[in-house]
Amino acid sequence: MATAAASMASGSGEGKGDIPSVVLLELWGHVADDDDDDDDHRPDATTATSTTSTGLTISPSRTSPSTALVWRIWTPNPSDKFVAPTVVSADADLLLLRVPVDRLARFHHCFSDYFVYKAHPHSEGARLYRLPSRPSDRGFGDDNIAILSCGNDDSSSSSYAVAVLQPWYHVDFRLHLCRSTSDGKPGSSWISHQLTVEEPLMRRTVCPVPDSALRRIFHTTTKVITLGGAKGTVGWVDLWRGILLCDVLEDSPKLRDMPLPLPARVNWPLFLNRCPYYCRDIVVSQSRDTIKYVEMEFTNGWPPSDFEARI
Repeated sequence: MATAAASMASGSGEGKGDIPSVVLLELWGHVADDDDDDDDHRPDATTATSTTSTGLTISPSRTSPSTALVWRIWTPNPSDKFVAPTVVSADADLLLLRVPVDRLARFHHCFSDYFVYKAHPHSEGARLYRLPSRPSDRGFGDDNIAILSCGNDDSSSSSYAVAVLQPWYHVDFRLHLCRSTSDGKPGSSWISHQLTVEEPLMRRTVCPVPDSALRRIFHTTTKVITLGGAKGTVGWVDLWRGILLCDVLEDSPKLRDMPLPLPARVNWPLFLNRCPYYCRDIVVSQSRDTIKYVEMEFTNGWPPSDFEARI
């Protein structure tokens, strides 16, 4: 699951109805059996139903504010977590779900459907929409896709956009965008843009690739952050090197590069050689007005027994 989908903010704030402002989600949903009718798994106002591209019925519902969704989907092996539905992104009261439709999905995500689940207040009921067929046979990595709510507390609009930044060659990328109507129904197709990073030399100057690096590629997305705003700003984060920012709602979107600083001295051997999550991360405040970069410098060898945090 993409790290950005670890929590879901409703955007309604505490105390409005019974929807909390933040919900923590488990990595995988629980796939309920057809005869699983205990009180925790019975359909309610959080239950929504749709069908996969192969004709199977899927009905997610929320069991409690602190747990994952329960899925009712007819699958050959509901206990196999590698072919279980997964939450890959979240924003406001929206969840983007990847639902495997073939056992081969354990090897490649192109054998999956994507759904948008909207958790409405109980008076309206939840909604579940399947997105149109993906625009590329190459499939999407879970770390390359994000959902962005285009509504706000002062608007009745339920619109959203799903954006994917697909690496193509060096500093060239393809942006795939699926926008919904104002009532939340997905568009009939994806829109694709061929984009080139503006001023890529800035990253090479601020954060050059050392001779010791095993990874030489310009950008590898490790998480996606949503900043929103009128232009729908989304950032695809390479925790080692920088953030590719894009205003995805613009008619002619562009990729802007925001380099990250080089690692702290003790972490230099890890740079572009190990997973960056060992020592680095980026988060966006709930008000979306601050991006905070955090690095932990391990001071007593590896694995660490003591560390200091640099913010």
